[in-house]
Amino acid sequence: KTTTDCQPIATPKPEVVASEKPGAMKGTITKIPLDKIRLDGGTQPRERIDEEVVADYQERMEAKDVFPPVVVFEDGTDNWLADGFHRVHAALKAKCKEIRAEIRQGTKRDAQWHSFGANKTNGQRRQPGDLRRAVEAILTDKEWAETSQNKIAKHVGCSPARVSQIKASIQDLLDRPQTRNVTRNGSSFKQKISNIGHG
Repeated sequence: KTTTDCQPIATPKPEVVASEKPGAMKGTITKIPLDKIRLDGGTQPRERIDEEVVADYQERMEAKDVFPPVVVFEDGTDNWLADGFHRVHAALKAKCKEIRAEIRQGTKRDAQWHSFGANKTNGQRRQPGDLRRAVEAILTDKEWAETSQNKIAKHVGCSPARVSQIKASIQDLLDRPQTRNVTRNGSSFKQKISNIGHG
């Protein structure tokens, strides 16, 4: 049996909602087809999906419980899931066609950045490894690494000391050159070291 929507929606029309912080992005709450949501954009900092949580959510969705909307960033082509992976997996298992979502305008990187701070105060509680993965992703990104440790800590929901501790533990990785000079067929170019051996 396939259902069209496992979650009743309180408002029949899209609802523009203010973000939690003044000046931050605003989103529109509406229903979105599950097959239009991208889950493969590196926007899931958790180490793994908890199948017990998915099963619990599935059962509740089939009982018509109403969940908070997932957060999706729309870039004109794709819809990148930034918060709500357990809910989406549960909705898929419950054979839903659609899910309530807060749609924000933004890029995949916007979705990735948002995901690092997801579930710090609500939803499925993060494991210690989840927090570490989020901080490491920020510190190993050329642009995000310029962010102050205080801002990183506030965004992911930990202390600046914890960010400093994680940074110290991966300092050898951060100190390594990210590219090397390569000469091939008489032409010189820079090659990302992480891409070597991955054809």
